[in-house]
Amino acid sequence: MKIMNRRRGAALKPTKTELGRFVRAQRLKLGLTQDDVGKGSRTSQNLISQIEDGIRTILKDSQAEGIARVLGCGLHELRARLPAKPPEPLPTTELGLLIRARREALGLSIEQFAKKMKMDVSETRAFELRKSPTIHYGSVRPLAAALSMEVALIAPFSGHQKSRAKGELGTLVRTRRKELCLNPGKLAKKVGVSRQMIDQIELGRVSLVNSDPLVKKLARALKIEVGELEAVRPKTKPANGHTETLGAFLLSKRKKLRLTQKQLSELSGLSVGIISPVESGDYRHRLSGRSLKKWRKGLNNCRIPENLISPA
Repeated sequence: MKIMNRRRGAALKPTKTELGRFVRAQRLKLGLTQDDVGKGSRTSQNLISQIEDGIRTILKDSQAEGIARVLGCGLHELRARLPAKPPEPLPTTELGLLIRARREALGLSIEQFAKKMKMDVSETRAFELRKSPTIHYGSVRPLAAALSMEVALIAPFSGHQKSRAKGELGTLVRTRRKELCLNPGKLAKKVGVSRQMIDQIELGRVSLVNSDPLVKKLARALKIEVGELEAVRPKTKPANGHTETLGAFLLSKRKKLRLTQKQLSELSGLSVGIISPVESGDYRHRLSGRSLKKWRKGLNNCRIPENLISPA
């Protein structure tokens, strides 16, 4: 009997907060112990004790709802006695600001957003306040679904590229690749080329002027019409008025030998990243004698016309 009286209010510490005083008064008015309130609200006796002693001043929504139900008071009566929450820090990236604006427009609390993202609340908050301006490709679709947005609006923030795409062709390939949530490696695998080749296309260093089969494969992998790529593919331009360029000559020799760029790379020791832009006419530097020697070796020691190497 002594213990029950003590729990109901006798010899309890004086409370230090308005919330604590209110909870204690309501509890004693109903003749309930801290255990009764803890069990009825699905919290704990320890939590109720901390609230009444003024140690605990912040409650989760589920805790406040449970306590209000047991004490027979309105939820607003508890919330009115809780200290004002500090304002949430603002995101510092364009993506973070987009997430926050859209979440608030939908009326989603951070807890509701976390549930939609299937993440912990702390992880979701960190996701929104992330310092990185980009997200992983695998997060694009779940984020778009959680915010009821088109994937195309989230896609530009996926992956991390140090350099911007250049040219209409490079921009189209990168944009569409991201819309499909593909990293450069996955797209390269679908097309049957190296990742470096995809990077070169996006950076405008490979124009695909003389690569119709590759254009078709790329269009298929990007799920777009071939015509869309052909429309932005640069047209062939002869260099310095010559009817034949060094690139066109080397390309024709490679095709005659039925070699792929990768096979020529293995035979010559030159990288595909050099072979492709030279053949397409996009290579803006003069080839060194050493590079030309490697090319001759890869092309079965063919003779390269002098006027193509050093135009008059």
